[in-house]
Amino acid sequence: MMNESEILSEYFKQSTTHNFFDQISCESNNFDSMNNEASRRSCAWIPSEQTRNLLIQVATKLNSPSHHTEEIRLTKPKIFLQQSALEDTLAKYVKEEDQVPLLSMKHVTLDDRGLRELIQAESYLAAIELTEKMLSVYSNSNKHTLHSVQLWFTRIALLVKANFLVEAYEESKPWGNFDTPDLYLQYYPTLYGGRIGTMVPFAFRLLVAELPQFIKSSDLQDSSMLALDRLFSLLGVIKKILTHLGSNLSEDGSMIELSEQVSIFTS
Repeated sequence: MMNESEILSEYFKQSTTHNFFDQISCESNNFDSMNNEASRRSCAWIPSEQTRNLLIQVATKLNSPSHHTEEIRLTKPKIFLQQSALEDTLAKYVKEEDQVPLLSMKHVTLDDRGLRELIQAESYLAAIELTEKMLSVYSNSNKHTLHSVQLWFTRIALLVKANFLVEAYEESKPWGNFDTPDLYLQYYPTLYGGRIGTMVPFAFRLLVAELPQFIKSSDLQDSSMLALDRLFSLLGVIKKILTHLGSNLSEDGSMIELSEQVSIFTS
């Protein structure tokens, strides 16, 4: 059985192909560049019945996302790690004479490219600091985008990498099981042109599902069971998706014409 560090390292393995943080990308350079089949598969997920009904209401304009949002449970993430705690940790490394100088935000552009550079240089604390600055752009908005969700995913993964496990867990809490309607593309028909599917990368779901088992807290009595419950919930959805694909349906069970590649994969 793998220990804690071995399990967490699975998220951060170095690879000659794609590693964990290669996914950081603006939606304009990622999602829109995919063909229809690739984008559909990357966003495929099955919402709960309640969320599905809310999304149908949005699609049929019975309930616009710009109205009555107080009646719909939405995902409202927030920064938990205090800036002072991060600065104290950064200062500790700077004071060490034998410490190799690390990149900081002042050395990079304050965007996705700069974030990649900090991660590649293993300047994880500075990268965490930059994610907070980048997420501040979305702080006054009630909308999520593919980019903002990816940024949150990257931030929480970086918190885990930097061993801020409690902070990572606290910042993951508002996301719950990622089943609120505002985490689906069809909640924003104008922004995403009628596309359907989830904004949440599967690796984000997996990371948040596993996080509780690493937390020792009086508020979390049975963290291992919580992690198992979340993982089995993910497995249940995956099995449904495979069943649908095996029946020549789309991942969510709707009737569409699947590509030959998908049909071969599921046969």
